[in-house]
Amino acid sequence: MPQIIVSLVISALMVLGSVAYNSEQSKAVGASQSISSLTELTSLSHNDVLPITEVNGLTTKKVKWGTATSTLKVINDALYSPIIGSASITTLGTITTGTWNADTITVAKGGTGSTSLIAYQLLAGNGTGAVTTFGNGTSGYVLTSNGAGALPSFQNVGVTTNNNNTWTGTNTFTATTTFSGPVTIDGIIRTPNNESDGSLNVTSGTVTLNDASHVSGDYAIYNYSTGTIAVGATLTTGANLKNKILVLRFTGTTTIAGTIDLSGKGASGGALATNGTAGASTFAYSVGIKGSSSVSTPGAGGLSSDFALYDVWCGSGGGGGVSKGLAGGVGGDGGGGIILVTTGTLSFTGTLNMSGIAGTSATHQGTYNFLNSDGGSGGGGGGAGKGLFFAQYFNADATKYTIIKTGGAASEGSKPVGASGGSPPVQAAASGAGGGASGATAGSAGANGGTNNSPSGSQGAGGAGADGAFYIGKIPPVNLMQI
Repeated sequence: MPQIIVSLVISALMVLGSVAYNSEQSKAVGASQSISSLTELTSLSHNDVLPITEVNGLTTKKVKWGTATSTLKVINDALYSPIIGSASITTLGTITTGTWNADTITVAKGGTGSTSLIAYQLLAGNGTGAVTTFGNGTSGYVLTSNGAGALPSFQNVGVTTNNNNTWTGTNTFTATTTFSGPVTIDGIIRTPNNESDGSLNVTSGTVTLNDASHVSGDYAIYNYSTGTIAVGATLTTGANLKNKILVLRFTGTTTIAGTIDLSGKGASGGALATNGTAGASTFAYSVGIKGSSSVSTPGAGGLSSDFALYDVWCGSGGGGGVSKGLAGGVGGDGGGGIILVTTGTLSFTGTLNMSGIAGTSATHQGTYNFLNSDGGSGGGGGGAGKGLFFAQYFNADATKYTIIKTGGAASEGSKPVGASGGSPPVQAAASGAGGGASGATAGSAGANGGTNNSPSGSQGAGGAGADGAFYIGKIPPVNLMQI
């Protein structure tokens, strides 16, 4: 930059016709001497002076070098591009080079308002204040908004910490995926097996599952790691699990060589002159209908319904009989339903009993000459349940395991008992109650009553309960398995 100033000074001297001299040499130079003949100075100090000759008055004066540069700076600021120390750079236009070495540029002027920013951190606006930064966060976390008026932050947004995840499209899980709470798949709530009940070990005698805390809707759910029911041992359920579909989940090897007894563990049969109750199920079907005091109006059997392969149920209860002179019988209970699932290997060589219970027969006459009494009707038998056994791997053979899924037997109306040759004791027998349905088939209707009751009690008999069903196989697609 000093070269520019020297050039400007020399240009000014040429215009004015002035000459320069070194303060140390003090050698005058004639005004008429050409500039090209003068000795060139290679540097100037602040106290060096320049001779100035006024053209009109031919008066020679001097000016110090410092005064000359100050004067030229004023001229430069006003007319030309600024030089070092000038107050304005407005005539420069776009700055394409150089290093900024001045005050911090504020936000109002398009800067950050900061002189130092932490490496690898993100910037955040701060109104008219200096731009702020916030931390890098934990590796794998995702930058998440915390709403208006708060800085965003890096958070773990994995499915284990967020209860509102919606999976759309096709999602593939290539590694082991653990769900710690209920998961809804295809509209069905599924509770994962967390092995909270440890291992099921029934080595002898009878073990009764009866913990009400395991009940969820129509299900009683137990989560085990492995399971064993030994030969001669029995697993059953208690009153708290009455008419609940038993769900046994295992993650490891499951061996059933003994018995799972759910006979009569389904819906309750009807009391006298009362319909049976409906069995728990994944679909609706009807119950056994109570008997009638009318001779010719028997109770209807419960009706079945359309059901899918993976539907499951407890048997419904049989209808209650009617007392007419002699006491009628009550309806039998339905059989229980079960779902057993293991992601390990299932070995099933034991017995599963899901049968319904027979209705109670009406009271019989103990003498042979009771000609003026009416007879009661029998109760309907309970329907049988359904069982589903699923395994990832299984060692099961239909010739090795036993399934009992029969409905409760028909009961008898009042009949004579005692000495042979006696006449029927019943003047008019009531009609029998209907048998309970299973999901697979309808229960049988009760029999008509009559004025001449037979010694066998067939008049006024209760209907039989319907048979159940059973399926065993590989774990099905999740959209079919309704548990």
